[in-house]
Amino acid sequence: MKYPNWWLHGYDYDYDYGYVYAAVASGRFNIQCQNDSRTDQIRKGTQHTFYHGPIRDHALRGKVYRSATARSEVTCAVFCLQEDACKSFNYCEDDKVCELNSTVYARDKSDLQPSNGWMYFDEEYHGECPVDVVSGDQVYKFIYPRLQSSDVFRLDFSVKGSRDASITLSEFTNEISYYLAVLGAWSNEWSVIQCAKICQQRYAEQHTPGIMSELEYRRFWLTYDHGTIKVGKGGEVTPFLEWHDETRRVTVNYIGIGSYDKPANWFFYTFCAE
Repeated sequence: MKYPNWWLHGYDYDYDYGYVYAAVASGRFNIQCQNDSRTDQIRKGTQHTFYHGPIRDHALRGKVYRSATARSEVTCAVFCLQEDACKSFNYCEDDKVCELNSTVYARDKSDLQPSNGWMYFDEEYHGECPVDVVSGDQVYKFIYPRLQSSDVFRLDFSVKGSRDASITLSEFTNEISYYLAVLGAWSNEWSVIQCAKICQQRYAEQHTPGIMSELEYRRFWLTYDHGTIKVGKGGEVTPFLEWHDETRRVTVNYIGIGSYDKPANWFFYTFCAE
């Protein structure tokens, strides 16, 4: 379908507030009924929505029902607005591709995939998640407040960097007592779980050459369950790292990230108390 030019009038966007505001308000038609369809409301200038985002370098996969060419993400938002079936959209700025999705992402965001150059928008309010942060100064950044319950939790995240992406499960924020999971240690050749500071010992290690990438986000998950730490790749159920601390020597109160002396970009999709 070819969209008439007036579809592209009456929109604006503001990244400072984290959303795209898209509305078609041509004033061509008079309002006659408040129960019009979504398309009729847009044509009459009564329909608007807030599209939260963008979630950069990510796209919703497996939910696209139509693709189109769009000159900007705002134009893509207008396309989404005119269709009742559209609940979210992906936009690639380089190729000017607009993908309309039939739903928003799942609760665990398993269908929200790292995709270089893409942006994802929807109408949902995401609260404190997702978290987008950079590490790389040899000091751990603690990304969440003190945990309400430290016995069982799950992290879903993506990371982009050359090596040494580290997650610390810490008792304090002064790095005295903590567990440490490292992806791409020793020049991006190994991944390990260790108990740091109080024991300086590695408990689980796996040869994982090239597990980290400077060019793209790669997705992982980490779970903690009464002293058992598991680390796996996004889309896989079986962990490639696992260790159980029978003595429970660390009470996990805080979650921190680091990447030694190299920068890393982190993207946390969820923090779930299981």
